Amino acid sequence: MPAPAHIQAATLQKFLAGWKKFTAQEWMATWSAENTQQILPFSLGVPPRSRAEVQQVLPKLIGVLKNYEVGDTNFL
Repeated sequence: MPAPAHIQAATLQKFLAGWKKFTAQEWMATWSAENTQQILPFSLGVPPRSRAEVQQVLPKLIGVLKNYEVGDTNFL
């Protein structure tokens, strides 16, 4: 049975606030202890990652995304 609407709304607001702060800790603040992350597409056969595994990888990924720069390139 789904949670009541006010609890869902509060969870959504916490999730969106985490995205705005753009940190791994804030992103994962709404995850339960047993939550897992699944890589898509499923056809790749990558097993789900545990919360502990994501806590190791996500900060590094966010660091790369925050420091990403596009240089001058020729697209044609």
